[in-house]
This record gives sequence, C-alpha cells and structure tokens, in this order.
Amino acid sequence: MHIKRLREQQEQHRLEQEREQHRLEQEREQHRLEQERLDRESWRRLPGSEHIIKANVTGVIQIGASDGGEAPSFSSLIGSNMVWIEAQPLVAKKLRQNVTQYGQKAIQALIWEKSGETKTFNITNNSLSSSILEPYLHIDHFGDAVKVRDRIELVTTSYTDLAKKYPYLLDKKYNFIVLDCQGAEYEVLLGIGKEHIQQFDLVEVEVSNSEEYKGQKQQPTIDKLLADWGFGPPSSTGAFHGIAWYHKLKT
Repeated sequence: MHIKRLREQQEQHRLEQEREQHRLEQEREQHRLEQERLDRESWRRLPGSEHIIKANVTGVIQIGASDGGEAPSFSSLIGSNMVWIEAQPLVAKKLRQNVTQYGQKAIQALIWEKSGETKTFNITNNSLSSSILEPYLHIDHFGDAVKVRDRIELVTTSYTDLAKKYPYLLDKKYNFIVLDCQGAEYEVLLGIGKEHIQQFDLVEVEVSNSEEYKGQKQQPTIDKLLADWGFGPPSSTGAFHGIAWYHKLKT
C-alpha cells in the first residue's frame, strides 16, 4: 500500500513538472514572438520616424556615423540598404564590425566641401562630439564630455569624389540622407552639391542656432541652402540645437 501511494505521488510530481515545463515553454515562445515584433518595429523609435514614413524611405546614407548604434533599428526598416560614413579611423573599424552583421556598408572618410585638404580633426572625450571644427559653446552646454582630448590629421574628400570611388552611393534606393557632422553640416552639404542632393527624398541635418562649434553655420543658413535646392520647409527639434528634416518639394 505504501509503495502504491509512493508511485502515485511520483507520477503526480512528474505530471506537475511536465505542466510547469510546458508553461515555461509557452512563456518563452510568447516572449520570442514579442521580441521579434519589437525588433521589426524598432525603427519607429528613431527620431523623425513620421518623416521616414512620409518619405517612403527605402535606403539610408548617414554621414557622421560614430559606431553605428542605430544599425539594428534601421535594419528593421530597410534591411541591408544602409551606408555609414565615419571620419575617425579607429571608430570606423568598430563601425564596420557593428554594421556588417546586418549586411550594411561602412566607409571611413572625412567629408568636406573640397577634396584633398589636410584638416585637424578634434577628438572629444565622448568621441560622439568629435569634429573637424573645434567645440565652442558646446562645452558650456555639455561640459567635459565634449572637450578635446586629442587631435589627428585627416585628408578631406567631397561627397562627389567619394561617390566616384564608391558608385553604389548613387543608387537611387538610398533616398534618405542623414548628416550628423558636429557643426560641419553646411560644408558637407556643399560637398554633396545641388545635383547629387536630388537623389534624396528626405534630408536630416543636425542643426544649431548657437555657435556650438567655432565657425559653425547656423540653421537659417542651412534652411536657405536646402530651400534653394528644392527642400523644406524644415521640421525641427530644439530651440538652440536639434535635428531638422527637409522633404524634397514636389515640382
């Protein structure tokens, strides 16, 4: 009698374990499906996602890429149709490692309005604020993180000349360009030029209405340039520093 009861208890315990295992498996599957859904929709958390939808973005080129931290989010929207361009050689190596897993491309280049100029590039403590221009009011606003810790010499290239080296940059599937150049956006736009900018349906530019970097062109100057090229009016974030989106105007 005792043995029978023991066997019944063991069988009950086994069944309870199976039920618990089944419950855990169901929870893991639900979590996996939810994570897949979030991954597919992660691009919606990108700044300006409403503009991305409006422009029907199919591919992205970002100048001022840092280490490509947004690669997973962009991948959820456009897959491998992205090119990242970063000036800092060491950061560009990390960038390439981060984005190639998504089939995206990475280029090391210092984009400027003219090619072949040797420029001092300022590397800041946080790396993200590094620029061909020297931080100015940016230091007052963000402190030690944006102070220069090192300087290196780099040779510039215009976007036009870079496209000759990498012709895939002119592929029309890349219809959205992002400029995050830490104060040098105006000069980079000049290096792209009126002709090549027409490839894009949406232009995103980091803009300022204060001199965050020495000699930095302010947002009204960028607004006018892009308006002359057929883009705008801008939709902006931030009073003195933020992001502006410019849609190509229909003709």
